[in-house]
Amino acid sequence: MTKILFAVGGTGGHIFPAQALASDLVSRDATNEILFVGGGLADNDFFTAEHINYKEVSYSPLSIKALLKCAYKITKGIIQSKKILRDFKPDIVIGFGSHHSFPALAAAQLLKIPVMLYESNSIPGRVNRLFSKYSVVTAITLGDIMGRLQGATTAVKMPLRQGCQRSEEERTKGYQYFGLENDKTTILVFGGSQGAKAINDKFRVAIEAMTHVEDIQVLHFVGKTSKPEEYQTFYKERHIPSCVKTFEKKMNLAWQVADIFIARAGATTLAEQEAFEVPGILIPYPYALDKHQDSNARFMAETVGGAMTLYEEQCTPNALEEAMRNTIIIKSFMRDNIAAFKEKDRRKDLADVVEDTVKKIKGENIHLIGVGGIGMSALAKILIKQGYNVTGSDVKKNAITNTLEDRGATISVGHNASALPDNASVVYSTAVKDDNPEYKAAIDKKYTIMHRSDMLLKLMKGYKTLAVAGTHGKTTNSALLTHVLITAQCSPSYAVGGILLNTGTNSDAGDGEYFVAEADESDGSFVKYSTHAAIITNIGAGDHLINYSSQDALDEAFITFAGKVSKSQNLYYSNDDERLRSLGISGITYAFDNDAHIKGSNYKQNGWESTFDITIDGKEYHNIMLPQAGKHNARNAMAIFAMALDLGINDATIRKAFETFKGVARRCEYKGTAAGVDVYDDYAHHPDEIKATLCAMKKALGTKPLIAVYQPHRYSRINETLHFFTDTFDAADKVIMTEIYSAGEKPVEGITSEAIAQKIQNNSTVPIHLLTRESLAEKITLLLSDGDTIVTLGAGDITYAGDETLKTLQDIPVECHI
Repeated sequence: MTKILFAVGGTGGHIFPAQALASDLVSRDATNEILFVGGGLADNDFFTAEHINYKEVSYSPLSIKALLKCAYKITKGIIQSKKILRDFKPDIVIGFGSHHSFPALAAAQLLKIPVMLYESNSIPGRVNRLFSKYSVVTAITLGDIMGRLQGATTAVKMPLRQGCQRSEEERTKGYQYFGLENDKTTILVFGGSQGAKAINDKFRVAIEAMTHVEDIQVLHFVGKTSKPEEYQTFYKERHIPSCVKTFEKKMNLAWQVADIFIARAGATTLAEQEAFEVPGILIPYPYALDKHQDSNARFMAETVGGAMTLYEEQCTPNALEEAMRNTIIIKSFMRDNIAAFKEKDRRKDLADVVEDTVKKIKGENIHLIGVGGIGMSALAKILIKQGYNVTGSDVKKNAITNTLEDRGATISVGHNASALPDNASVVYSTAVKDDNPEYKAAIDKKYTIMHRSDMLLKLMKGYKTLAVAGTHGKTTNSALLTHVLITAQCSPSYAVGGILLNTGTNSDAGDGEYFVAEADESDGSFVKYSTHAAIITNIGAGDHLINYSSQDALDEAFITFAGKVSKSQNLYYSNDDERLRSLGISGITYAFDNDAHIKGSNYKQNGWESTFDITIDGKEYHNIMLPQAGKHNARNAMAIFAMALDLGINDATIRKAFETFKGVARRCEYKGTAAGVDVYDDYAHHPDEIKATLCAMKKALGTKPLIAVYQPHRYSRINETLHFFTDTFDAADKVIMTEIYSAGEKPVEGITSEAIAQKIQNNSTVPIHLLTRESLAEKITLLLSDGDTIVTLGAGDITYAGDETLKTLQDIPVECHI
């Protein structure tokens, strides 16, 4: 449970965001306890409707003229607030600006209670400016264009009431609710809590000049200083369909029916305008503090392109009439501008920022079970960089856990309930079983528990996610995509299933708008991701069936994943893959050997390098070089080339990135040479992956002997794929195979290395040597000759065998070298 005190009062621009945030926080966690403290809200029905408490305290505008009266009221309010804070004991106090929040914020500062601020306007108010240097963080929606805030800031979207998005169903309800027609251009007019009468007077003259325009109607909220019946009579006499009210609580429905609007430039108006994508005419309130509404209006008109601005002194009835006519003409263009701005907007949700800030204040730990794995460690590194206290555990320490410790994480060896820290959120992967002591302890302690994929979703929030999926090739291609974005100075965030040799890490939190994610299909969790753009490399047969009921179920998961890409033009998939081709997915295809939107040709492998041409929409890109062997790598690189072009990266930059790509650890990674033997390491463990790796290597090596050192991975996986081991090792000159790496699984009758060897020998003449993993390096050296190349293959501890072999070869006396 988190206790949060909201310091708030004043106009709707301060109150509405606070109310929306409170509702969001309670909906996320019903145990959250929220208390509003401020002034002028005693009659607000929000608190009764939402069952949230409110306490009024004394307040006053900051005034030099009435200094003694002001000082008395504020001092009284601070004393009242101190008592409330002592009784309520909040974890944090959030201020929303306006002088009504001053007493509670001052009391929190005196009691050393952490403070956070929210500023909705582009020019912050006096209270927020004053307290910003004491705030843990100030969340800002329209920026701080004059640099008046001190301390940390973060960009957020303004929290809005539920239902703030366009909907045809709600639009129909809106026409019915307001009694308006659905085939006319609806002009929404309102002045809010400030300056409605001035807009009303000018609009009445301006609209009279447009009475001959037959397809317009008016939805007008005239405010408390004007009489709605006068305007109703005015519109009726001029045969203008209308609905006139003093004020409207159901503003969601008003925005739904609006085609254009005329209003002041308050922050809430701009946020709702953006949410509903309604073009408008903004008339900034001339008496707003620091003329912040002028700045707000310029943001929407110039940065977004979604409005025209008429300043009060310019807003004559004639000017307003002309602006209305022009806005009606270009309303579609303006609406597209707003939609485009929303598409690239990566400001965070304020509720997320509040939750994260509270966790850091409380010193909450994030504990990752199995943190030594490549996927979990990617999350850990990002969380550490974002300032969280990270703990984790694994069966033993390795290079990954050592890196995490160097970055500040606390790592425990083994899985014990005692490893679980106090006050923790716990992250687990599919590999963690229900009987894991830490997992069980987390349930018993009622800690927040989330799957690895849900934590990744949380980290991706606010970014444009670029995902790479497919049963084979995900890691290499998500790494290559990341390297392209880095080369283009896009500063991406990324979480990849391997160490990028260019960066030395598998994840990072960048400053740019993109997040590259390797989308893991193995447990089906990738269907959770809603992505901006995605690549699907292939769908292998017989893989992950322990987690899927059938191959058809795996195919359906990919169809679901494809359907959650933002638009079909942003999905790229291989048309050379038979299963993908058969699914009927809507997207952009790429291929060497079949028809496709992105067509590859002239593939050549020169040693360890590939060159090829690409044709996209009739434009040819010749002699693209990739420092990786294998047509499969070139094929998937085509999708990355096309995606990068669509993201606005020029082809020269993409070529440079391709040419400088060093690859990924354990993907045909060169480990070294000793005694004339070259050693490579590769993660390939599925028959299709092994075959692709060996064929590419053999083509690069030519006549040099290639020895595959293969460690089968998991009994369940071999049980699923045994019948595919036919021509898997045909490109090798010799195969050395160990016993199956169980990864904690129990043996399956009949599933052994001997069974795999028999399957291979039934279809191939390649020599096979069955050896045990123990002391493997010493045994391997007896089977090697000068000039051989060996590659270790598998997802288990075979990765260490390459280094072990190099050391063994180096330790052999020179006169005994092979």
